Amino acid sequence: LKAEIVSFLNSEGGEIYLGVDDDGNVIDEIIEKNKKEWEEILSNWICNAFEPNVSKLISIYPDEKPFRIKIKKGDTKPYYYKDRRRNELKRCIYKSG
Repeated sequence: LKAEIVSFLNSEGGEIYLGVDDDGNVIDEIIEKNKKEWEEILSNWICNAFEPNVSKLISIYPDEKPFRIKIKKGDTKPYYYKDRRRNELKRCIYKSG
């Protein structure tokens, strides 16, 4: 999910929806079961997982169904995410045509 967020930051922005199946149906049970955990993880990521700072560029809406993550286009490109497994910065630059 970090890579997808970085792609939006480095392009035109966008939205990610959690709790939706492949057919576009909202699955309330999954959202209710996981929304607190998703909110905690995403809040932590917003503060610590990306560089440069993205706190004003990412908004989360845990009480909406589906759970929505709104990512604005970043002005300080390129954006990176930290990969805990390798303890290094991953550079994900969205390149268009």
